This record gives sequence, structure tokens and C-alpha cells, in this order.
Amino acid sequence: MSRVNVTPEMLQAAHDGTTNNKRAEGDAVEAINAGWLENAETLLNEAEPGATPFVVDEILVSGAIGTLLGKYKAGKSFLALLTGICVATGRSVLDRFEVPEPGPVMVILEESGRRALHRRLSMLARGYGIKASELSNLHFAANQRVRLDDPEWRDRITEKAKELGAVLIIFDPLVRLKGASVDENSQMEMAPVLDFMRDLRDETGSAVLFVHHPGHSDQGRMRGSSDLEGYWESKITVKKDSDGVNTVSAEHREAEETSELAYRLTYDDLTDSIRLTPLDDPPRSEIELEKVRKYVEDHPGSTAKEVVKGVGGRAESGRPRVKKLLRAGTLALRESQRTDRNGRPYPVKGLFLSTDADYTGVPLSESDGTPANDGSLDESGSPGVPPLKGGPRLSGSPDRTENESNSNVNNETDPEDGQV
Repeated sequence: MSRVNVTPEMLQAAHDGTTNNKRAEGDAVEAINAGWLENAETLLNEAEPGATPFVVDEILVSGAIGTLLGKYKAGKSFLALLTGICVATGRSVLDRFEVPEPGPVMVILEESGRRALHRRLSMLARGYGIKASELSNLHFAANQRVRLDDPEWRDRITEKAKELGAVLIIFDPLVRLKGASVDENSQMEMAPVLDFMRDLRDETGSAVLFVHHPGHSDQGRMRGSSDLEGYWESKITVKKDSDGVNTVSAEHREAEETSELAYRLTYDDLTDSIRLTPLDDPPRSEIELEKVRKYVEDHPGSTAKEVVKGVGGRAESGRPRVKKLLRAGTLALRESQRTDRNGRPYPVKGLFLSTDADYTGVPLSESDGTPANDGSLDESGSPGVPPLKGGPRLSGSPDRTENESNSNVNNETDPEDGQV
């Protein structure tokens, strides 16, 4: 029987498990196993992978092995839980780090029990105005005696992650999950635990985030075997000063490091609620939303692709901002006509300011597009922080004619790029 000619596409499909041709898949898998050493020419002839994708913008790369590092009582578990909530619901982490593609999250906890989780989750839900029905994508195991050195537990975690299509799996803390007999200072004993997390990532495509402590002598490095430092692809570091102010920053193997953000864990005893409140003002996520709104105000009728390109940044972050403003009623889509190079008309979906907007923007300076900071308070009593709902109506000119709207856009735009 003649062999099937194995193409790069078949190799990729075998890697991903998406081919339906079993014979071709067998040949491709055999080629993968036999050809462990690849050719750079073949690699460069494949489609480029594009920009580094994030499950949480700036702090956690998609499909990465990540660690959340911080000293005792630095607020690691609250930040880990909030990150899980935000990935599951599509909210921005700390009002700054956006979630481009929300999805199912698994949180495996071995430091506190189900009741403690219930209290923390309830306080965060009240603090952020989250309904229980919004958390159907957040799955947890609290004090189930999960051990990552146990083959049975490894299989159960992997199968459940595949079943759910998890985009993020959180282990908190690693010291309790690695197994009591595993010495975290031993490279030989930690290697199987670390290899499992990498296998879990490879088999499910999920980002894997483990919570850990720094070493006693070097606060920037993890406690235990040096292998721990060699495994992470995103490292989130949390610190807390004597005034109770937390800071978070992140570094990555394949992306730029994130600038430090200060925040405070704020408890409201009247509502028994907790928020992790950023101390930079206004939040960056609101600034980015205002840039989108302002671009549409200045360029009515622009397509989503044009808006994302016009404000700069990555498409993975820009499109969710457009969608958020559409959901808030700040922007509206209208069909309009354009003309291609040959003078033929075609329809596009253009973005306009809505007459029903519920978003008050951060004032932008004319010089550099940064927020104006005159110390004034908005209606909520916060300096320059805009409410997404319930704020004053926008002033704008959404009733411009189609001809006026089309005068500010490029006529060579792909008619399909109006899709948001």
C-alpha cells in the first residue's frame, strides 16, 4: 500500500487532532515522531502565527504556563479568583486588563474550603454587581484533595478540561497541590508535576496558572527548584506594601512586560462586598473605550476594522472594545453605500454615535490623546472616571447624512470588514 504524501497542513492537523483522514493522520503522526528535527525552510513556508494572543491582555498569554507569584497575605488568591471570574464573564481584570475571548475556567483550590470560597465569591460578586447566572462558566474544586503527582487526578483534570473547553485552569496554591511527598526543592521530584502542567496545556490548549510563593532570599524568583523559573511563560507578580496598597506587574517570554498597576482591596461593610480597586485614575480600559468613541465621532461611518486600525493597538483588543460600546448603546451600526475603485457601489456596516448612549467619556487632550486631568469630579464623585451606565448623555451628531458620513472613510475598504 502506497503512503499518503504528508503535507505541512496534515502535520498541523495531526498536531491539533482535527483531521478526519485516519490514514493520513497515522502517516502524519509517524512523520512527527520520526521527524523530531525540523527544517527552517519548511517552518518559514508555513503561515505566520501572528501576534502573541492573550487570554487576559498584558498579563497572561493564551495557552501559556503562568505563575501568580506573591508573598504570604499579598492578595494572590483574591486576584487569582477575580481573574477566573473575569475570564469566565468577559470583564476586565482590575478595570484595565481586558479579556478578548471569554470562556470556561477551572479553579482548583487546596488552601481553603468550599465555605471560604463561597464567602469570597459572594463578596466579589456583590462588589462587581455580578449575578450568579453569569458565573456558569466558572467551575471549581475546593479541598477535594487534588494532587498533581497522582496519575488518576491528572487524568480527571485533563478530561474535564477537554470536556468543558477550558481556556484557563488555575491551581491555588502549588505547594498544596504538588503532593505531600514531593519536595519542591528537588528538581527530580518536581519535574513530573511541572511536566503534567505542560502536558495539560498541550492537550487542552488552555492557559495553566499556578499560584506560588517567592523564595526567601530573592523576592523576584519562585521558592523551590530552579526548574520552576524555567517553566513559566507568563509571570504575574503581586506585592503589598505597609499601607495596604497592592501592585501587580507581569513579564512574558514572548511579549513585552507590563507596567506596574497599583490597587487596593476595598471592603464595604455596609454591603459586605469586596472590590480590587485600581489607584491609577482613570482606568486604562475606560481610556481605550474613549479613544474608540472619539474616533467614531470624528470618522462617522467607519467600519470596525477601520476603527481598530485608527486607534492603534491589536485587533484582539480593539474589536472587544467596539462590541462593548455597541452593547452599551454608545455606538450603533448602520448600513451605508461605498464605491470601489471601479465606481461600483457596495454596502458596508458603518459605526456611528448612538442617540441612546449611556457612556460618558474621559476627556482627551488635543495634543497626545491622553486623559485630561483637571482634578474635577464627575457625578459619581470620582475624579474623571466615567460610568458605563446611567451617566449623562453624549453630545454628538449621530444624525449626519449618509453622504457626510461616507466622506471621511477610505473607499478601498473590504466590504466585509464591517463585521464586528
